[in-house]
Amino acid sequence: MREAYQLEDGGLCGEESWKSFVKGISRTSRTGTLSHHDDAVRELGLFLKRAVERRISNGTSARIGVLFSGGVDSTLIALLLKKAGVEFTCITVGFQDGNAKTPEDVVESERIAKELGFDHVVVLLNLEEVAALFKRTVKILGPELTNVVNVGVGSVAVAAIENGREHGITHYFGGLGSEELFAGYDRHEKALEAGGYAKLHDECIAGLESMYARDLRRDAAIAKAYGVTVSTPFLDEELVRYSLTIPPELKISTTKTFTGRSRGDIPVEKTVKKLILREAAVTLGLPEDAAYRPKRAAQYGSRTNNALTTLAAKRGYECKDEYLKGLPRV
Repeated sequence: MREAYQLEDGGLCGEESWKSFVKGISRTSRTGTLSHHDDAVRELGLFLKRAVERRISNGTSARIGVLFSGGVDSTLIALLLKKAGVEFTCITVGFQDGNAKTPEDVVESERIAKELGFDHVVVLLNLEEVAALFKRTVKILGPELTNVVNVGVGSVAVAAIENGREHGITHYFGGLGSEELFAGYDRHEKALEAGGYAKLHDECIAGLESMYARDLRRDAAIAKAYGVTVSTPFLDEELVRYSLTIPPELKISTTKTFTGRSRGDIPVEKTVKKLILREAAVTLGLPEDAAYRPKRAAQYGSRTNNALTTLAAKRGYECKDEYLKGLPRV
């Protein structure tokens, strides 16, 4: 199935085409009311199920891999693939050198994969291996797309795809889009604090538009470099359209909290974001400990950001950006 951001040949559409797509959906989607909470949860579950099933019913015979962090997005995708009777492998990437802390994504993904019976592979890289990985990622992204976030996030995908190629996997599933649809970032919470739920809804739409420059170009470059397909069920047009009708009050709870982490791994109490997605995941059969697992961004959960910090210091650079600028980009 061709994604909304893809051309007929599988390439990436233009930025204006993507923004027009998002604006078109946002104009025809109107948020609902709080009176049908249970219906919204149930209906969202149906849309999520269809979004995954559509991406496995297009006749592909390719082996499937899931870019697996153990967070609610990738775990729900894996669960729906399993329910559909599809064989797949979950691939988790992490950085650990010597006696350093085991990456959070590795710990949690191993636990969840075992609990749910997923075929699971862990790619654990030491400092030398991750340094080489960063060089390969920078060459793929090129000067225009190389920055700390893109390399931190993109290197996780590169390592997973390289491992999958060894096993003949050419079709991957990822959770891109979930954070914007269901208000998963800290900036969504800040928008809520600054302007209420109307501002939160606007931030979700703005975030979808900005995904092109921030996420789609990076991921398309990586997929093209390895000749693989990456399916993104959360960017399914029907699912996006429905998700923008969900009252923003159901996306962030102002009363439910969990103990998350801030920079430096400092525990801090945070509000529950992506609430309705987590509720729908439970109705679809995901255990609550998996559905409500507090997820950190890929570069933090995998600790590739820590690797960048370490390498920059070892090479004598004052910051990670300077270290990346020193790597060959062609």
